[in-house]
Amino acid sequence: MEKSVRILILEDNQLDVQLMQRELQNARMSFLTVRTETLDEFTQQLELFLPDLILADYHLPTITAEEALAVARQHDPDIPFIVVTGTIGEEIAIETLKRGATDYVMKENLKRLGPAVLRALFESNERKAHLRAEEAYKDIMNRYREIVESASDIIFTIDYKGYFLHVNQAGLKASGYTIGELWKTRYLDLVLPEHRDRVKRHYMRQFLSRLPTSYVEYPFRTKLGEVRWYGQNAVPIFDGETIIGFHVICRDITEGKKE
Repeated sequence: MEKSVRILILEDNQLDVQLMQRELQNARMSFLTVRTETLDEFTQQLELFLPDLILADYHLPTITAEEALAVARQHDPDIPFIVVTGTIGEEIAIETLKRGATDYVMKENLKRLGPAVLRALFESNERKAHLRAEEAYKDIMNRYREIVESASDIIFTIDYKGYFLHVNQAGLKASGYTIGELWKTRYLDLVLPEHRDRVKRHYMRQFLSRLPTSYVEYPFRTKLGEVRWYGQNAVPIFDGETIIGFHVICRDITEGKKE
């Protein structure tokens, strides 16, 4: 069953309200309306009726559309607000839009009301969907960070020049460096000098061949001077068609190298 759109109308002329309702019906909308005339009524119905959209005349005896707009934005910054009036000039209309109104419709051209309402609701739903997607993405990223930070394997990210962008807690513990120190350090600088060319060529082959992942082993020197061997898998980071860095997962294989 289609959900009815809840429309709060700020209008002191009942005939104009009926004309608006007729145009919404012509647009084949399912809707519920509540009419208010004063600021107190308007404020109360924002809380009680919880409208999906507001239609407001510009001039009423005790309130203007601009005053109602300010109240509506405090209640819900994203609620569509359409001025429906016959007393507003183009300059005032533009100024109202600058203040945050979604659209304006002249009463002598109410045939625009249905399309204007449908467009405003569509754009509002798109914004809400985008915000929900952003929140979901943030939630996923927060969970991802929790997994990365709690992993026993070393996980880090480097840019295309080899500088560290992020290192998880296991990596900081194994290396002995702080994240601030590693931000100033290139990944290859921590590889023993006699192995750097080999590891660099390995990365270059992956860069040129655009392999989705690659494996290499190398000895690494910690801040305290201890040498540990690591086996690592590197996954390229793409910006369009360009590789801009690598995500890397490392595992300590020192004991195996001693056998």
